[in-house]
Amino acid sequence: MITEVSIQYANALFELASEEEKQEFLNNLEVVTQAIIQDEEVFKVFEHPQIASSKKKEIIINVFKNKVSDVFTNFLLVIIDHKRINELNNIKDAYELILNNHLKVLDVTVYSKYPLTDIQKNNLTQTLKEHYQKDIRINEIIDDSLLAGIKVVVGNEVIDGTALTKMNKLKDMLKG
Repeated sequence: MITEVSIQYANALFELASEEEKQEFLNNLEVVTQAIIQDEEVFKVFEHPQIASSKKKEIIINVFKNKVSDVFTNFLLVIIDHKRINELNNIKDAYELILNNHLKVLDVTVYSKYPLTDIQKNNLTQTLKEHYQKDIRINEIIDDSLLAGIKVVVGNEVIDGTALTKMNKLKDMLKG
């Protein structure tokens, strides 16, 4: 879940990145998050209060030296200094939103009973692009619980065109 703190750190990193580094920093965040947050044992080391920050920083420098830019390494060191390593996944998510907004790209999740055809994807992409004025990147999820239709999730907005929703609306109209 994106927090105010994660947005602040993500904004800071985004501002530090040159135009060429912006995408690279997202890739770096994904790798670092995978290495630190998703590995329970490694995460325990970075969260352990009795392990000195200097040791944690030494690990970061040794592991990521010559693999990421100095700017990115310094960003990780600041996170360690401020004891915000537990926010790393949220920072990654916030950074991705900031980058996508900068690039005018919108991630959309589409749930459907069956895979969409290329024509359906293209039509949906074009409709959403016209509505949101951004390039659309579709993440398609097959949901066997749906009867028919699609459900489109754009951020916090849900466009529900599933058969069940349409039947429930019809039922409510007939009751009314």
